[in-house]
Amino acid sequence: MSDHNAQSYRELNLVQYWMVLRKRAWAIGLFAAVLVATVIVGTLLRTPIYSATTTIEINQKAPMVLNVQEVSTDLMSVRTQEERRAFYATQYKVLRSRTVVLGVLDRLRTEHGITDFDDVEDPSDIKAVKKFREVLEIRPEGDTELVHITVESPDPAKAALYADLVAEVYMASNLERARLDSESAKERLREQREEYQDRKRKSDEEVLIFIYENGLEGAEQQQSVVQESVKNLTRDFAMVRQQRKGVETDVATLSAKLKSKDWLGLAAHLATEDAVLQESISRLQRLREERKAAEVRYKPGMPIIAELDGKIKGQEEIVREQVAQYISGRRAELGLLREQEQSTEKQLEKAKGELNEVSKKLLELEGLRSMATKDDDYFDRLGDRVDEIDLANRIRANNVTFVDRAWENPDPIRPLLTTNVPIAVIVGLIGGVALAFALEYFDSTVKSREELEGDIGVPFLGAVPQIDQAELDALPSDFARNLFAHSRPRAPVTECLRSVRTNILFRTPDKAVRRLLVTSAAPQEGKSFISSNLSAVIAMTGSRVLLIDADLRRPTQHKVFEQPNVNGLSDVLADRVTLQDAVWETPVPNLDLLVAGPHPDNPAELLGSQKMKDFLDAIQGYDVIVIDSPPVSAVADPLILSGLVDGVVMTVRSNHTAKNLVLQSRQRLTEMNANILGAIVNRLDVRRQGYGYYYYYDYNSVYYADPAEERDAS
Repeated sequence: MSDHNAQSYRELNLVQYWMVLRKRAWAIGLFAAVLVATVIVGTLLRTPIYSATTTIEINQKAPMVLNVQEVSTDLMSVRTQEERRAFYATQYKVLRSRTVVLGVLDRLRTEHGITDFDDVEDPSDIKAVKKFREVLEIRPEGDTELVHITVESPDPAKAALYADLVAEVYMASNLERARLDSESAKERLREQREEYQDRKRKSDEEVLIFIYENGLEGAEQQQSVVQESVKNLTRDFAMVRQQRKGVETDVATLSAKLKSKDWLGLAAHLATEDAVLQESISRLQRLREERKAAEVRYKPGMPIIAELDGKIKGQEEIVREQVAQYISGRRAELGLLREQEQSTEKQLEKAKGELNEVSKKLLELEGLRSMATKDDDYFDRLGDRVDEIDLANRIRANNVTFVDRAWENPDPIRPLLTTNVPIAVIVGLIGGVALAFALEYFDSTVKSREELEGDIGVPFLGAVPQIDQAELDALPSDFARNLFAHSRPRAPVTECLRSVRTNILFRTPDKAVRRLLVTSAAPQEGKSFISSNLSAVIAMTGSRVLLIDADLRRPTQHKVFEQPNVNGLSDVLADRVTLQDAVWETPVPNLDLLVAGPHPDNPAELLGSQKMKDFLDAIQGYDVIVIDSPPVSAVADPLILSGLVDGVVMTVRSNHTAKNLVLQSRQRLTEMNANILGAIVNRLDVRRQGYGYYYYYDYNSVYYADPAEERDAS
């Protein structure tokens, strides 16, 4: 999809959403109005609630009168950000704890005689605590140490009293918890000091025994000597291994070259280090020069040439043997280096074992000494902490102080019309929009071309807009209103019918006389209006049209054209009159009408008879025959007639006909092998239905406007 098409698609969707909202505006308005009215009534009937707030400051530790540290968990210094958050989160829970709330309820009863939260059926105070917590709010202020205690009540004076009592009871309980924690900590510290005193004595004894049993009096000096030995052996081992790898590589390389064709090059290279080998190579060179000189004086194959070849070959064997001896010498050197490497490695492993043993014992000794030092340090520190707690218990300050006491606020916090009504309006509009889309989603009627073609599978022939009532009232007579396309040939409705006519004629076989059957899925779809006005539109093009009212049960066309319902189709089929005598010439040029006639006893048998087929085949002088039939879901007449025509046109009323009913009608016609040309969406409210229809309607209303009307309007 191109960018232009994608943009158009998004704009189309937005306009479709807007059309849904316009279509369901009544539901949105009704939902919002009911919700706002309900909220206003509920707000006025509710009892006003007041709130009061007490502000306290909770320090991370209490003010220090002496330079000592508190041991109490609640009053100890908080060192990290995580500990700070945990500390204050704990205090907020304590403020709402059952202990604090029960203390407040007890003071309300004993000091103020207030029993508003008491429950007669539950003397255990469980419900009283729950009720008080429902009106209590603890709200910290940002990253400060301030905490706001807010209590709600129908009485502003009681709200202020409740908030102050929560703070006072919390402060008193905070001091009591700190005192109990200090006493408990002091007792635990005394027990631990005695424990560490015994552990200190045992640790010192373990150090002395370990030194004696393992002979570690001079262990540090012994460790230094062994470390130096390991260092030297490691260096020697690395050197021997490197030499061994070099000789091993040389032996492999020399052996490979000796087996190759270029072994004489290897011999020449080794001759620079071996005088004997150098002499042998020189002799071999002289023999080759003698042979080269003999080739000039003697012919090949002569004895002297053969003798020189033998000497050269023998000398080459001597040189090869000397090279092999040199390589054997290098192999012997490699064996010695391997033995030296293994010996050095064993010595190194032994030295490492001795070093590990000494280091292990010294490490154990260091651990014992560290434990002894730690026990000694803990013993001294516990003694200092016991003394600090004794001093702190004598001089103690609270870490919670009042910042602002509560005051009686004369203005209620809820319910407030200024708050509730705007919220109700917003929620009502949102809920109304949701309701509008829900109604649109669950609406099972046919509303658009997409539903007609996609959900039902019937081709779309066109849409006929709903005629404005004021436009109908402006017409002079019922005939003009019934034949709207003839009365207002330039109206948008007429232009839509012209488009439908074009689509129908394009889809029907090119025959001398075209037969069209107009039906619908259910009554009240407007098929009779479509039949008469579509016939008029076709006739206005110059084609001769015969409109037959085949609805023998509830005929309508004689009312449309204001003709008596006599000498009609039933009379022609009963041979009471001829076609020429029964046809009415209508005020519309080129359009004739055959009314239904008297109601027969057997309409279905009459329409399905051979006479009906012969009658249609005998009609001459017309280009198009339009047959108005009953609804498919009501009777079998249209199913019978569908086999006698060139095409079937279904009429579907927009926002009225259920999709499943149209689908069933299509299936019944398909079972009769009917040629369904498509469906016409009738009485479409284009200004509410969608972007495409609205644009088409608006365009036609301007383009096809009657010039005379434009002059009158100007």
